[in-house]
Order: sequence, then C-alpha cells, then structure tokens
Amino acid sequence: RLRNPAARRPWQHVLEPLSGYLRLAEAAYRGEALADSYNFGPEPADVHPVRALVEAALSHWPGTWEDASDPAAPHEAGLLSLGIERARADLGYVPRWGFADSVRHSMEWYREVAGGASPLDITAAQIAAFGAP
Repeated sequence: RLRNPAARRPWQHVLEPLSGYLRLAEAAYRGEALADSYNFGPEPADVHPVRALVEAALSHWPGTWEDASDPAAPHEAGLLSLGIERARADLGYVPRWGFADSVRHSMEWYREVAGGASPLDITAAQIAAFGAP
C-alpha cells in the first residue's frame, strides 16, 4: 500500500551514505578544513517517484502494490532531495550505484536473506562489490 506513489524521493543504497561518512571521517582524521555539514545522497537523476521504486523492486522480486492515496491525508512533501555539491567538492564524494543498481542490490539482499542466506555474508559481498571509499 503506497500512500503517495507520486512523491519523489532521493533513493540510494545504504552503502552510499556510509561511504560518504567514511570519507568525512578520513578527512577529519587528516585534519582537513571541513564545512559544518555534508549531505551524502544520490545524483539528481536518481530522484524518482515512490511508484518507480516499487515497480523497480518488483522487477527483482515479484509482488503487487496498491495505490492508497488519500486526498484528505496530511500534507506530505511532493519532492525531497539532497544537495551533494559540498561533499563532492570537499571530499570527492560521488555516488557509485545509480537508482537501478541500488534497487537491484537492495532486493538481492532481501531476497537472499529471506531464502536463508547469512545477512553478514550478503552484506560483506555487497561491500566488496561496492568497493572501497
């Protein structure tokens, strides 16, 4: 059930912001001058409607979804995004996995774990596939 399938969100794999935090920690450790805050999000092209995320996920693990939009529901932002320009300029942060790869790897993780695979093993394999920051 999707309450707002048209809402656009900045989808990314969990390894993306973690790689950004590692870059930030390395820069802080080296004593580099840093800004007060950084966003570690996807490229602007990877901001998609909730509907697109669910349909992409279902292409990797079949199922169904239902539009549960309610015009009387409290307001929800139609667009959320993160500006990553400062992280790119100061830290060299560049997202590695676009929308399609992020969804594919996420769904592989859930499907394999649901099938009995070790979450630790699947996570380690995905970290290796993602590469070092």
